[in-house]
Amino acid sequence: MSFKNNTNHQLTNTMEQTMVRYANKIEESTGFSIQLDFNADDDEYEIYLVDPCGDLEGEPWTDWETFVHDTESQISPALV
Repeated sequence: MSFKNNTNHQLTNTMEQTMVRYANKIEESTGFSIQLDFNADDDEYEIYLVDPCGDLEGEPWTDWETFVHDTESQISPALV
């Protein structure tokens, strides 16, 4: 699965659909998936890249727009 919502929060259909579509493109291009967590201590969402073995990669993003900006060059081949 390319997207995992690990927050126990209900996302709007639009946001979840956007994340799933983007996650599908990331998985198609890189083999990585997206995991969404919620950090209760900081009261913020965290977006992780997950490698094909299921390991979280690097530090999480806390902003969707920054995540997309940082990863869009990786998925551009899948958008064509």
